[in-house]
Amino acid sequence: MSLERRLQLASALQMRFTGSRVVSSSMKSKDEGYLPGGTTTIAQGPLSGRVFRRGSDHMGRFLWMALRGTDGTGIIVITGYRVCQNKGTTAGTNTAYMREWGMLRSEGVTNPDPRLMVLGTMSEVLHEWMNRGYHPLVMMDANGEFDDPQFAAFLQEHDLCDLIDETNPGKAPRTYQRSGRRLDYILGDKHVLAAVTKSGSLGSGDGVSLSDHTLQFVDLDCQKLFGVTETAPHATYEREFKLKDVKKKDKFLQELHRIYEHQNIKMRVEELAEALKARGPTPALIQIYQTLDDDITRAMRAAAKRSGRKDFGYQRSDVLIMAGRRV
Repeated sequence: MSLERRLQLASALQMRFTGSRVVSSSMKSKDEGYLPGGTTTIAQGPLSGRVFRRGSDHMGRFLWMALRGTDGTGIIVITGYRVCQNKGTTAGTNTAYMREWGMLRSEGVTNPDPRLMVLGTMSEVLHEWMNRGYHPLVMMDANGEFDDPQFAAFLQEHDLCDLIDETNPGKAPRTYQRSGRRLDYILGDKHVLAAVTKSGSLGSGDGVSLSDHTLQFVDLDCQKLFGVTETAPHATYEREFKLKDVKKKDKFLQELHRIYEHQNIKMRVEELAEALKARGPTPALIQIYQTLDDDITRAMRAAAKRSGRKDFGYQRSDVLIMAGRRV
């Protein structure tokens, strides 16, 4: 190792991460001396305040971090590793393939395929968060290219694209030093792609890296990604009154009914229900549903704000009032 590389590595080890961090490894216990590697994701600075949930695969294959944006949406970030050996391939005892194969067998899988099954488990996490309105950002060593049928099916299932390839002219460079293959990817859906401001790959051996894989990067516009700037804190909605406050509760219901009548909420809900029953969830009806849901949410917040105003004034001091009159 060259002196320059040693200095780079020493500098990297001195970094202090004050944000949110997730680390995973495939070692069976912390007492083992063998370290097979793993994955990690770090959110630093103002971005760490957007971390809503985080977790990792118990086999160390991948980890995830959910970053919250506005209106209940956000980004689900996954960092993963997919073994390079296909099913039935002879692999060494201490390889990631054999460790995953053994763990899957111990969990009752009679004929494990670690290379395929990691994509299935990652898909479960993606589906869960995408159903909540979160957009996928997947970073992984896929050990495969787009002509890999399993990997291609995974991309199609979640509508993922190669962010570096899509935002740079020409063919994306290789990521593996020992061949001309592209094995590592930063993937996202159309929403994430629209937020990319810059992306690229470093050369072989560039950066603080002792790996035989090259480093890649993607810069994102937080305004487009989260619907708000990076430094803007996530606003949590607080209730203006409690249900046991009968006076304010009745006032809230009266105000809400008035707004609903003004915006024809009841009629719009009934018409939408009939249309969905007749035609199913078409794109146009889904958009109508989203608009109606937004109107209902805003109406409830407006009614709560108007009816939940504080009804107390200021304490008066007779002594202070008389003293003021004598001045």
